[in-house]
Amino acid sequence: MGLPEAGKTSFLAGLYYYATNEIVGRKMKERKPSANAAYLNRITDRWLQCETPIRTKNEPSNSFKEVQLHLLHIENGMTIDLHIPDMTGESYLQQFTDRLWEVGYKEEADSSEGIILFINPTKIKPHVLIDDIVKSFFLLEETDEGADDYKVAAPTNSTEAKNFDKEEVPTQIILCDLLFYHTQMLDFEKLPVAIIISAWDFVKKASPDITPWQWIEQNMPLLFQYLKTNQSLFDLNVFGISAQGGNFTEPDSKDEILKFDDPGDRFKVQEEATVHNNICAPIEWLITR
Repeated sequence: MGLPEAGKTSFLAGLYYYATNEIVGRKMKERKPSANAAYLNRITDRWLQCETPIRTKNEPSNSFKEVQLHLLHIENGMTIDLHIPDMTGESYLQQFTDRLWEVGYKEEADSSEGIILFINPTKIKPHVLIDDIVKSFFLLEETDEGADDYKVAAPTNSTEAKNFDKEEVPTQIILCDLLFYHTQMLDFEKLPVAIIISAWDFVKKASPDITPWQWIEQNMPLLFQYLKTNQSLFDLNVFGISAQGGNFTEPDSKDEILKFDDPGDRFKVQEEATVHNNICAPIEWLITR
């Protein structure tokens, strides 16, 4: 799951590269070719060349499709068949606005073992505080009684009413809503959810010591409170993952990424304070739930 440009396709490309190439210490490998190999090779080639990912077309006839990966866990011999709905981020926005699921999505969700939810910290629609709304409409003035006492003056300006725009809804509200409806529609005692904060390299540049949970608490407080106060509904883990290794749209960053002798060295995965390169970690966690 993930809204537009949340990092789903980049993760899938990185995962396919990880599974089909010799990477030191890797946990999983492809055990038989995927029926979607042509598509997977196409997005992986773009990933290798540091080109922006192919966006899934937002067409009614193509809005739901499934990508399959057939993996072998190298350490314990477990065979894993991943059935991944490669949907547009816009289709998740549509779930939020239309309150409907496509039939194909419902069927896939009913047979699922859990959710990987992607959040791109560079693509968040910010939330607005009640105080901010009040200040935009009213002038707060000090009273004669003291500096801590205020009176509300008349509105300083009028504001035209606008039609509802799903693009303007804060990201964390949409994510809370999507998660809530998945708990209602799916038959889980506790819904397993692995949250991936993508573009983790971007986060670490600004806050080197931050953990993935701390990032959610500080940047998406509503989502953090919703998850923490509904622990009876969710079995949770949070990962910070850089699947690309940097920002492909920045020339200097792109040049640095292309210098890696082994593209597998681009992967950076953080769980709590532990950092490693196992991009399969969210899948490993989910299959143990």
